[in-house]
Amino acid sequence: MTGLTEGLCIGGLRLSNRLISAPMAHNTNLPYRILVRENGCALAYAEMANARSLVHGNPSSRRRLDTEGEPRPHAAQISGAEPEVMAEAARVVEGLGFDTVDLNMGCPEPCYVDLGAGAALMRDVGLVGRVVERVVGAVRIPVTVKIRAGWDQVHRNATEVARAAEAAGAAAVTVHGRTREQFFKGWSDLGVIGEVKASVRVPVVGNGDVRDLESARRMFRETGCDGVSIGRAACGNPWVFRSIQAGLEGAQAAGERPGLDMVLETLSRHFVMLCGHAGERGAVVLMRNYGCWYLKGVPGGRALRDRMSRLACPEDLYSLVAEGMAAAAALEVA
Repeated sequence: MTGLTEGLCIGGLRLSNRLISAPMAHNTNLPYRILVRENGCALAYAEMANARSLVHGNPSSRRRLDTEGEPRPHAAQISGAEPEVMAEAARVVEGLGFDTVDLNMGCPEPCYVDLGAGAALMRDVGLVGRVVERVVGAVRIPVTVKIRAGWDQVHRNATEVARAAEAAGAAAVTVHGRTREQFFKGWSDLGVIGEVKASVRVPVVGNGDVRDLESARRMFRETGCDGVSIGRAACGNPWVFRSIQAGLEGAQAAGERPGLDMVLETLSRHFVMLCGHAGERGAVVLMRNYGCWYLKGVPGGRALRDRMSRLACPEDLYSLVAEGMAAAAALEVA
């Protein structure tokens, strides 16, 4: 691993820094990705798309891969367990202009695992190799893989799976330090990420529990990883990437969150973009969660969060923002 202030290379793709936004269902849609990219994230993955749905032209799956207005590079993630279907889905992704495609082998959700996809792939190392090899042979863009520590505490085979992926042509591996059995409980095991890093030559991206500068530094320091992937900590806090990068570069302002006025301005802009992306009804539903994340920890945020969780229409959102702005102005005067 070289200096943390330098960019990261994944295959032929060079990133501006080492901070990546992890794909998250219902969260890493186009408006979210635009906001985190504006705030220092080097690469933001779209929501995971089902490979078979992509191949069959499912409108919902295609919508997840909308990139209009998003700065390059563009990153997609697909899931599935059939080598030829995954390869064809990767061709679709490449045809849509994406710069890299990730193969999900870490999702713990039963709806994927029961079909042999997601983290279930880690139980068949041979199939991992066949999937990666088939996809790599089908496209020209870098192919990466995301895995977990293993299926459970007894079967912690991340190193074996990473080696198989590398041998099949993967350009990088992201490791979430929890097992499938853990889902998102407990703590991410940095030791297993370090073991993977020591066992392969391709870049390794560490994932799990990175939420600020201190935890990012710890991930880099204790694992030797080449990049850090941030998920839930960036929901409602797109500034976390800029904050961490500033800290890695030695800026004294690292760790600072914007004031309530900036939070509300960004929240409002996010909502407007969501309306264009998902329609007003869809935007209201999504903002019930997004808005609560934005308002976590801000002065007077608790009362605003209570109202945000009950949003029924755009007017409710605009009224809430206006009242919050007035409260922010009052705090400034005080």
